[in-house]
Amino acid sequence: MKTSDKLNNEKSTKILINAFVIIPFKEEFNSVWITIEEAVTELSASDESINISVYRASDHRKSDFLSQSVFNHIDQCDIAIIDTTEQNNNVIFEFGYAVAKKKRLVLLTQDDVSTMASDYQSYLFLNYTTEKLNVLKIRLKQTIIRVIQEFEETQELNEKSIAGENVFPIDCIKDRKEAQLETVFRKAKEEIRILQTNMITVLDHYVEPIKIALEKSPSLEVFFLALDPESYFAAVRAEQIGQDVAEFRNELRVALKQLYDEFKEYSRCQIRTYDDFPTQICFIVDRNIYNCVVSKYQQSRYNCLFKLNSTYPSIHKSFNLHFTSVWRDKNTTKRYIPPDILRQHSSNV
Repeated sequence: MKTSDKLNNEKSTKILINAFVIIPFKEEFNSVWITIEEAVTELSASDESINISVYRASDHRKSDFLSQSVFNHIDQCDIAIIDTTEQNNNVIFEFGYAVAKKKRLVLLTQDDVSTMASDYQSYLFLNYTTEKLNVLKIRLKQTIIRVIQEFEETQELNEKSIAGENVFPIDCIKDRKEAQLETVFRKAKEEIRILQTNMITVLDHYVEPIKIALEKSPSLEVFFLALDPESYFAAVRAEQIGQDVAEFRNELRVALKQLYDEFKEYSRCQIRTYDDFPTQICFIVDRNIYNCVVSKYQQSRYNCLFKLNSTYPSIHKSFNLHFTSVWRDKNTTKRYIPPDILRQHSSNV
């Protein structure tokens, strides 16, 4: 039975699945890449309800740094197809990142699995030879079908069945207070990402709910991304909202230091500052995104905000990948370390 017979009364909208291939960048692996591409393309063509896109990092560079491009691709993909042949260091590193991100894995190797480290032997590998790539193609199709069935069983595929649409359902909420973000943060299980100019509202309302979530969920990670108090854009923003520049910069400094003190004991919490134009104010909690409207003469906390679901690829790209890109931009973003600790470190060197 085709997947379309099982989902949403045979809805005509295709289910979009992104398959990202992690493979050594060597000429001898070109034929393997072609085999993977053919297998996925043929499988997609055989079922009208599914559209599987397959790509590797060299196809769609999303940044000037290859590593950042790979991380972005892994974040966005539904299935990671990984060839661990020769235990290539880059591939193994990216394998670990995909595991940490809990991605569905399809693993390939030309190596003898029994000789691998015990950590790898717990995974199911498709063992192949370059002389029989036609056999690999058949087994690859079968494995991807099995992975898609796992999607169905966990309802993940049902959520993606509307991902091909161009118009998305959203909730528009009067302001941040009405969004009841305290409850949202308290129930977080996987991740919290906060992108703001000023962390003072986090300190005023969300510290305790976030700490409660951290205690309840051992796998929860929290990322705070705030405007650098010394940034040129801090002065611009202060003038926009009619606040004294020196006072605004100091407010940013104090908020960051207090935030650091609140969460410094939690290894799963990180704080970074950006020195750039603040293009978004948003809260990402597990799969939900709360995007705050930024206006020239009023702080975003008093404006309306929109609740969206990152199941949709376009929304995921617009918010999750934007956050990741800003967070990892080495030119404009840096880890926050309080000035007193920096001074202490400098004096000890």
